[in-house]
Parts: sequence; C-alpha cells; structure tokens
Amino acid sequence: MNEDQEGTVSVNPEFGHSGRPTDFLLSKSPVTGFDYNLTNSTIRTAGRTVHLLQVPQVSPTFPTYYYATF
Repeated sequence: MNEDQEGTVSVNPEFGHSGRPTDFLLSKSPVTGFDYNLTNSTIRTAGRTVHLLQVPQVSPTFPTYYYATF
C-alpha cells in the first residue's frame, strides 16, 4: 500500500509489427536511465545453446499393462 506515491511509469516501447523477432528489439531507451542494449542482448541470445538434445535412456521399472476399454 502506498508504494507508488510518485505515480507509475507507462511508456510505449514502439515494438514493430512485421512478425519478425527483430520487432522486439529496442532502438532507443523508453525511460531515462534504462539500458536498452542489455534487453536487446537478452532477446538475441534467448533460447537453447545446444542444438541437439538427446533423450536419456530410461531403465525398465515396472511392466506396463494395457487395459481394454469397453
């Protein structure tokens, strides 16, 4: 309660609307003191870094039973 006594900040980041990932990169700081380069770096490097994922082998545990549905 009473945490935002000075008001809140609401800005338009001016994202694009072409449907490309670059739409979400900032070209300038939306608020004074905000480093938009750090945000752009996070967007560019998001996701996995290993392109091949191997599913681990699951050792046998309990037998699987299939029940017929009526």
